[in-house]
Amino acid sequence: MQKYKLYSDWIEIYNDQLTSGMGMSYEGVGGKSEGFNSDVENKVIKRDEKYQEYKDKKQYIELIDKILNKLDDYERKIIEMKFNLEDRDRLKQYRVGEVPDYEIYNSSEFYYQRAEYYNIKKSTFKKIDEFLGIIKEE
Repeated sequence: MQKYKLYSDWIEIYNDQLTSGMGMSYEGVGGKSEGFNSDVENKVIKRDEKYQEYKDKKQYIELIDKILNKLDDYERKIIEMKFNLEDRDRLKQYRVGEVPDYEIYNSSEFYYQRAEYYNIKKSTFKKIDEFLGIIKEE
């Protein structure tokens, strides 16, 4: 889930950069280049590598989004708060994935008691692991 948050932020930052200039091509580069010495070739190669990274991260985000959509509302609320997926200001003081449990079970948004919170949290992480395990097997 930490990668999810990191990749989401990365996609947001680089989305415009990566999709601009997508019309760049090798045309107009004359002659045979040895080792890609052309500025145009180097830009295209760098852009293509960055775009592949972009696609990989976007695919990962879409996968996690599908898994989160399979969770019950109260399970999803735990994950969203634990990893501050909604960028709540009061949780920004904590690193991603390190929001203390007491911040969640004492929150007005979470209506279960402390003991029930830990049971739900444990089953939620188990459910996510099972979903990811099924996907890896395919």
